[in-house]
Amino acid sequence: MIVENLKFFKKKIKKTNHQIADATGYSHNSVQRYFKGDTDPPTAWLQKMNQIYGLNLNWLATGEGSHIDYGTKEDPQSSVKEPSTRFSRWVDILVNAYPRFSEEDKKEMDTYLEGFFNPKKTKE
Repeated sequence: MIVENLKFFKKKIKKTNHQIADATGYSHNSVQRYFKGDTDPPTAWLQKMNQIYGLNLNWLATGEGSHIDYGTKEDPQSSVKEPSTRFSRWVDILVNAYPRFSEEDKKEMDTYLEGFFNPKKTKE
């Protein structure tokens, strides 16, 4: 399951073995073996994948939840910070439209976004 999940994750973040090797500081051959399943990836490498790309280690092991760990401290080179074109387009629309929202709509949007980005917070 881990190998299949690693391959899925690599496809989602749109990175090559070379790019991942450079970012994590591991050799291309080592990274290639991790993705082929020839060698189990070391914990230190998985932690780097979490820190750099937001790889959810629980998802990697179990397949449960999201493949992205949104609670991870974002690295400046993180793919998590590079939204898809469709998401980016929606963000641009929202940012440009927000100033024209009524105060009531702004409050509603703020509440929605707060819940989206901080799902553990409960409404009072």
